[in-house]
Amino acid sequence: MVGNAAIYERIDAAVGPSTRARLHALGAGYPAARPRQDADGLLPALGPFVRESRGEYEIEYAMALALLARAANPTFSEELVAIFDGFDTFPAPSKAFGRMRNKLESATEHGGCETPRAAENADVLRLGVVLDTPEDFEEALAVLRRSYAILRVKSSHDAVAPSYRSLLVNFRYASTRTLADVVGSHDDDLGRAWKDHCETLPEPRHWRYALNSLHRLAASRPAPAIALAAEVQFVLRPYYAEGRTRSHLLFKIARAATPGEMVRDFSQGLEPIRLPSGPIDHRSSRDPQPRTQSRRLLEQIHNFRARALD
Repeated sequence: MVGNAAIYERIDAAVGPSTRARLHALGAGYPAARPRQDADGLLPALGPFVRESRGEYEIEYAMALALLARAANPTFSEELVAIFDGFDTFPAPSKAFGRMRNKLESATEHGGCETPRAAENADVLRLGVVLDTPEDFEEALAVLRRSYAILRVKSSHDAVAPSYRSLLVNFRYASTRTLADVVGSHDDDLGRAWKDHCETLPEPRHWRYALNSLHRLAASRPAPAIALAAEVQFVLRPYYAEGRTRSHLLFKIARAATPGEMVRDFSQGLEPIRLPSGPIDHRSSRDPQPRTQSRRLLEQIHNFRARALD
C-alpha cells in the first residue's frame, strides 16, 4: 500500500497536526466499544425463527441482516440527508451479505466473536458527511446527537501511519418505518416480491429462511419499528476528495485475504435499482437471466414499498 501511504502523507502535511489533534479530541467522552445489532433496544433476537438448531444460524442471521438493511436503506438515507441539510452528504449502499460473510470467515475480523457473529456489523446502514473545518465537525456531531442516541465514536486522526482518516460514529437508528413497511408479510405483494428476489440469489434455501425470520418477527410483535446500529463517517474534505476517491479501490484489494473474499467484495452493488415506469409484471420472475431477473424483482420491491408508504 505504498501508493496509499504517499497520498495520505501529502494530505496529513497539508492538514497539519494541530487540526488532526482537534478532530481526534471530538471522540473523547463517548463509548469506544463497538456496538452489536443484538444489543438491547436494537434488532430483536432472530434465534427462534432462523434455523439455529440446524447449524446454519450464522449464515442465515447474516442474510436476514443484509435483507433488512437493504430494505431499510432508502428511508434511512432520506432521513439522514434531511437532518444533515446544509452539509455535503454521501448516502452509501447498505452493507451486503458478501462482505459480512468475508468477516465471518476471517479469524482477525468476526471469526472469534460471540454468536451470532454477524451482529458485530454495526455499519449495515451508513452515510458519509464531508466537512471543511473542526467547527463543522462539532456542529455535525451535535446535529446527530440531537436526533439519535450515540453508541460509539472512533477517530482515526491520531494514527501514526499515514492513512484515510475520519470520525466514525455509530448510533441507534430508530426508523419512522416498521419492519412490515419495508419487508412486507408472507401474503402481501411486498413480501412476495422479496420472496421472488430470494429465489434469484445463490443458496436460495438459506435466503428463504432468512426472509421468513423477518416476516415472522414482523408478525410476532405488533408494528415493531426498525431499530438498528448505523454509522456516519464525518470526513475532512481533503481525506475524501484527494484520499478516499483515489485509494479505496486499492484498499478493497489489499484487505481481501483470499481470491474468494475479493470476488465477494467486488460483486456487490453491481445492479442499480431503478423504479419501473410501467405496471408491475410478475412474468419477470420467469426471466431466464438471473441477474436481469434479480434487478427487475428489486424494482418491483421498491415499487410495492412506495405504494404501501404513500
